[in-house]
Amino acid sequence: MTSTTRSRTPLDKAIEDVLNQGKCYGFIEDPDSESDWLNLTNYLNQNNRLNTVTEINLPTGIVFYHIASQNKNTPIYLFTPRATGKMTVTVDGKGSFIPDLKVNNTGSQQSLGDDFYELSFNVTAGTTYSVTLNKPLNASGLYNIVARVEKATPSPLTMPNLISEGDLITTGAAIDKKGDVYVWGFRGSAQQGNGKQNVNMKEKSQKVNGLSNAIQIVGGAYHLLALCITDSAKNSGDVWGWGQNLYGEAGSQATYVSTPQKVLSDAVQISAGEYCSAALDTSGRVWTWGHNAYGQLGNGSKKNSRVPVQVNLGGEVARLVGSAYEGGFAVTSQGHVWAWGDNEASGLGFKGTNYGVQQIITTPTRVTNLDQYADQIIYISGGNGWGEALLCDGTVIGWGLRASLGCGSPSTANSSDQPVVIMTGVRQLFARYVGSCALTEDGRIFTWGQTEGSAFRWIYGNEPTLHHTVDCPIKRIGGGKEHLFYETEDGKLYGVGYNDLYKLNQKQLGAPHIKWPGSEITLY
Repeated sequence: MTSTTRSRTPLDKAIEDVLNQGKCYGFIEDPDSESDWLNLTNYLNQNNRLNTVTEINLPTGIVFYHIASQNKNTPIYLFTPRATGKMTVTVDGKGSFIPDLKVNNTGSQQSLGDDFYELSFNVTAGTTYSVTLNKPLNASGLYNIVARVEKATPSPLTMPNLISEGDLITTGAAIDKKGDVYVWGFRGSAQQGNGKQNVNMKEKSQKVNGLSNAIQIVGGAYHLLALCITDSAKNSGDVWGWGQNLYGEAGSQATYVSTPQKVLSDAVQISAGEYCSAALDTSGRVWTWGHNAYGQLGNGSKKNSRVPVQVNLGGEVARLVGSAYEGGFAVTSQGHVWAWGDNEASGLGFKGTNYGVQQIITTPTRVTNLDQYADQIIYISGGNGWGEALLCDGTVIGWGLRASLGCGSPSTANSSDQPVVIMTGVRQLFARYVGSCALTEDGRIFTWGQTEGSAFRWIYGNEPTLHHTVDCPIKRIGGGKEHLFYETEDGKLYGVGYNDLYKLNQKQLGAPHIKWPGSEITLY
């Protein structure tokens, strides 16, 4: 591909890895190596892999950078990887040039022979790293540099999610500091998990029996799932399900599962739709179970399942899973997003029907509109006719029904499969049913979504709306179908939105909807 006399170089192999495997790589050319840049361009074109080489983010996921110099003869290169994993920098020394590779002024390079040098180190997506040669370029100069990021697969959870997420309607759930799960509010469909189908909703919050070391809690309309750690090194564990199980959503044979039952092992993430469930395991496989009338299980049928079924992602390895109201998403290490279920209003990311008109997709399908974002997604979810993702740089994007995406209008007549940027500077995102809640890097809460009906006008705004909260830094957010929760740094939990059956106001049945800054909720 260049004027080199070598029959095959590590650089050639690295390029082919990019093209064939779709990993997250960055190619960097020395500012003076224009001819080599053109050779690289010709190589890519001759292989018919790209339509253009003028884009910054090319279709294969390759990113080209042109970097300034520290001074004329000693370049400094900046990398901002789009994936977390192991990064390898390879330098072709071109003749007698021998670099002294350092990353953020540390590290020890390896000689590969034939003028090639390499340095490997661990990187985090969205973080910028400084790569220096620490040697002036000689007359022959630097041939080029290639940076390769071998992404961790699947991406483990980086922090426990101690507040329930999903579609719970009149039930609240959370995990305390010891890893125990507590449930309150409506518990008439075995949600308490203490061996009884009915627990008086007026009773205070109670601990779920038999669970420990929980790091994630999610729920559908009337069922719950917990992920409990069994392998701290992998941050993986067992998935437990309980509550209503009319369609198999709790992962058991009984109609009501009053004591948590183990559904799956070696899991790293769980998610739940209205009456369906999903999990991601340590091998990057996605499993689903429960209601399937709208293709929520992604197994090519509409038949419900009381046991986990594997989702076929065309041989790709998933690193992230998320649920929509009646569907699901998977993000793979190959840099793609897959979706299945109900695509009304283009909610799965494909051009679909109008809002209120279902379009069922039973087989997982690649969402090509999200290819340019796939390597950057760290959270993906959706509601009724729309979807959203949080990127590693704090940007929130959305697609589908514009009334739920904070685009400024409450009209449900507008929808599109094309993603739009909703806001930036976000640390955590919770998206479900008709709207979303975002916790920013500076600790503020914004919400947006539909504002007509139920408690929506007390929860959301037609565009990202800042809300007044209690006078304490906010640690995390969560919620259900028509309510939101947030936890403060001092360990207190507050609820906002649709309030019934002692869910938010734990002292009054059928109390009015709770407005911001919310009502404090007691676990003990």
